[in-house]
Amino acid sequence: MSDWTLRQARYFLAVVDHGSVSAAAREEHLSQGALSMAVAQLESALGVQLLVRGRARPATPTAAGLRFADRLRPILDLADEAGAAARGPDGDPTADLTGELVVGASMTLSPRVFPPLLEALRDRHPRLRTRIAELTPGELEDRVLTGEVDVGFCYHRQLTRDLAVHRIGEVSLHAVLPADHPLAGRRGVTVTELAGLPVILPALSPTTRLLTTLLEQHGPAPDVRWTSVNQETVRAMVGRGLGFTLVSTVPGTAETFDGRRVAYVPLVGAEHRNALVAVTDPRRRPTRAVTETVAVVRGLPSSP
Repeated sequence: MSDWTLRQARYFLAVVDHGSVSAAAREEHLSQGALSMAVAQLESALGVQLLVRGRARPATPTAAGLRFADRLRPILDLADEAGAAARGPDGDPTADLTGELVVGASMTLSPRVFPPLLEALRDRHPRLRTRIAELTPGELEDRVLTGEVDVGFCYHRQLTRDLAVHRIGEVSLHAVLPADHPLAGRRGVTVTELAGLPVILPALSPTTRLLTTLLEQHGPAPDVRWTSVNQETVRAMVGRGLGFTLVSTVPGTAETFDGRRVAYVPLVGAEHRNALVAVTDPRRRPTRAVTETVAVVRGLPSSP
């Protein structure tokens, strides 16, 4: 077996992550021919087929390709760190964070996490290429465990898999009501006081089930009238007086997409401890880029 190179390995992972040679070539700023040749040379060096290619279908990793990709990701991370260590503390101050980082977040958290995180990483580490993925909680867990996402952000109660959990901070539930609702000006509201109002919930498992169970435990069976995967849709429906919802993240504005206003009132009398967490693959040591990303999110202002 002849030697293979880290560059060939990176190109192979790009195909796995992007699903096709053409998409990987665009991401790596190469011609399709050059990238295909590099992957073919890698396969020749290893003596195994890593990808199944076809004109009518995307490039799909073989069983050997999946095994190789799983072992390869931490090796490439360590290679990046080794290069940074060689450059030393007196070199380029951004050199310790290079390469590519994939950050995931549950759809309910991405507006809070991604914009300030990307701004901070751009300013502090401009040589680090960051990709983002907005996912359901289940998708987030799956992609962290397959190595497709380096670090993910979600709520602790959304977790169902055995992941390494890095606590960011506590969060508390708020009821979201139309701004002109009689309860909107309160310092706190109970589930009993909300009983009888239509409920609008995020259509994300397990969030929908968790919130429905909470309402059932502290009051009559909730009238869940609508669900939506889009937070702005839910807020706009609340703003029009169609019902109320519950959230753990309070945005910086009370104005809805269509210009109406809502109020965020803390939910009291219902024990529902939760936390914003970062999750990583427990089988892999977090890279410096992952550690820095978690630190940035820890430093973000908390919801009011």
